[in-house]
Amino acid sequence: MGQPPITFFRQVMALLLCPDLLDDPSFPQDAKRRAKRILDDTLDIQ
Repeated sequence: MGQPPITFFRQVMALLLCPDLLDDPSFPQDAKRRAKRILDDTLDIQ
């Protein structure tokens, strides 16, 4: 259909909504790294 896959973004969103999934081996490392970076950046804001 000419559309880019959105699986990566769905995986990152799932990890952001449920950070416990960062320990789940079924998620790819690049999605985990992106989610961890976003979580670290947002949790440091005070």
